[in-house]
Parts: sequence; C-alpha cells; structure tokens
Amino acid sequence: MSVINKQPDSISIITKSGIIRRKYNKEFKFKVAIEAISQQKTISAICREFAVHESQVNAWKKELKEQGSSIFADTTSSSKINREAELEIKISKLNKYIGELAIENKFFKKNLNL
Repeated sequence: MSVINKQPDSISIITKSGIIRRKYNKEFKFKVAIEAISQQKTISAICREFAVHESQVNAWKKELKEQGSSIFADTTSSSKINREAELEIKISKLNKYIGELAIENKFFKKNLNL
C-alpha cells in the first residue's frame, strides 16, 4: 500500500490490487453525518459537496444515530470500574504465574543441589 494523496480530511491509499481507498478522519465523518441528520440538504447534495458516496454518508449517519448517546455517557465511573476489573484479572494472572515460577525454582534448586 502506498499513500498517493493526503488531504486534511482524508488519505488516499492504493492497495496491492491497485484499488484506491480513502480513509477519513473522525472529525470529517462527524461533520458529514451531522449535515445528513440536519436534513437541510439532500443526501445527494451532501455527497457532491464532500465527494463521498451516498452509502458511506448513510452509514455514518446511522452510526451517529446509534452511538451518538454514548458521547454524553458518564464514562468516568464506568471506565474506572472496567479498568479496576481488568487490573484485578491481570493481578490474579500474575500471582498465578509467580506461584508457578516459585515451584519451578524450588524444583530446580532441589534437583541441582543448590
């Protein structure tokens, strides 16, 4: 893959098969989706303005409608709880691993007469 065009809103990439793909940043996607949701312009007009295919605009619009409420979710408490749970799991795995290493160490000391 090689980058052929880098614009503020997107990057054009040529794949190994020669297909040109454009990757858009999240700000651009949000701007297009808001335009589509506001219904001040038709989807076709938005597509021409932003040079994006209609199916892509509809996909971003749908994604914003489905996940838009997560923007306002109280992520501090839920993410903190999730982080604590992840750390507890990691600690228990590390404690188990330490126990296994201690047993191996004891075994080798016994068999090597150290």
